[in-house]
Amino acid sequence: MTIRTNNKEFRTQVRNHVIDCLDTEYFDTIPEQLQNVMDDFNNYNCAYERKRFPNKYDNFKNWLNGLPSSIHNEFSNYNIYMTLKSWFENCGTEYVEQDAQKEFDLYYYLFIAEFEKLCKQYDVKF
Repeated sequence: MTIRTNNKEFRTQVRNHVIDCLDTEYFDTIPEQLQNVMDDFNNYNCAYERKRFPNKYDNFKNWLNGLPSSIHNEFSNYNIYMTLKSWFENCGTEYVEQDAQKEFDLYYYLFIAEFEKLCKQYDVKF
């Protein structure tokens, strides 16, 4: 049995992971925390960075890899692997280990997609 990553149960896990990664030190509500992340990203997103990464998603992924303090996403290959494995196994599917770069790309694709959906849900400009 294989599971699609756009499965509702799977996406809910990813969304909950994104919420768990938001920094709660200065802001209590999810909309404030999301806005804090976007404020940090927009401060970073200067003309030089937009030229290096014209695609906003690639730019955001690059920024996340700088380990900003407003969001605590997974970074190490092992943690990314374990996170993906748990998402699949929680949906009743065995996770087959992939190349580290493919896992990295899949994790960030899912993470950013759900982050953007949360921003839309809470009316925060992504």
